[in-house]
Amino acid sequence: MARKSTHKTTQKRFSKFNFTLSNSQRLVMGSFLVISGILLFIALLSYFFTGESDQTVLGDFTNRSIDTNNWLSKVGAWISHLLDL
Repeated sequence: MARKSTHKTTQKRFSKFNFTLSNSQRLVMGSFLVISGILLFIALLSYFFTGESDQTVLGDFTNRSIDTNNWLSKVGAWISHLLDL
């Protein structure tokens, strides 16, 4: 008969990351993604109507005295300009 080992190995095995989320984490992540998607849609939709007038504003992003016509202000104009290829 084969003899059994008397000492156990003390090394920890590396496991893969566990990406399971609890129900509350799924709710928060899903809400964040839905709200972000809606805001991106509004910014892009507004950019198609007011994109020409917002082109000059993008150079002076930090100037607070300049107003934009985009429905989500300068941030919406900047993001939609980046996404408009």
